[in-house]
Amino acid sequence: MRAAPEKNTVVLLIIFLILGIVAGGVIAQLLSPYTWANFLTYTRTFALGDPQPLTLDLSVFKISFGIGFRINLAEAICILFSVLAYRKWH
Repeated sequence: MRAAPEKNTVVLLIIFLILGIVAGGVIAQLLSPYTWANFLTYTRTFALGDPQPLTLDLSVFKISFGIGFRINLAEAICILFSVLAYRKWH
């Protein structure tokens, strides 16, 4: 039976994932003007639950609840590379 992962390894994995997401977003933004790189900027949007956020209007203030993800192919590739780099590093 495997032991629970140490807290530092989980934090390191999260850091690698965040760096992969940011790097993929930057790459997609830099390559978006070029037509030959359109496939890298293909974006897909996912929403958990209802696509429209739940809104609670209390007259004085309004609260909206919802979670959505927008990911492009460059981000997905960079996330994959960041996980592979984490596995090699760790």
